[in-house]
Amino acid sequence: MKTTELRIGNWLKRLDDSEFQIDYHDFIEIATWTANERLLPRDIPLTEEWLLKFGFRVWGEFLRINFPDSRMEFLVLRNDPKKIRLKESDVTFELSRIEYVHQLQNLYSDLTGEELTICK
Repeated sequence: MKTTELRIGNWLKRLDDSEFQIDYHDFIEIATWTANERLLPRDIPLTEEWLLKFGFRVWGEFLRINFPDSRMEFLVLRNDPKKIRLKESDVTFELSRIEYVHQLQNLYSDLTGEELTICK
């Protein structure tokens, strides 16, 4: 994991497999590599379960979410969450290298200016 990819609000795992959302103090510890065993982060693989937590909806063989105030949407193949498409009208882009929850959170934030958060 590259610490340069991490942002406050990203979801990661601890060594004991418990999940946590990075807050300001965690971010400082991780960014300066002073994180102790309690916070040593690991990537969370992107799964259908996580996508549903973020508000994606089942749409046939895909999970999808529309971007706020836009005609753009993410489409994720249900049986292979690494296969992500970014679609706007008739234009579709295939995305690669999105394997982890924090990477999807960062991409969504970069494209929309909003955070991808867990829906209650």
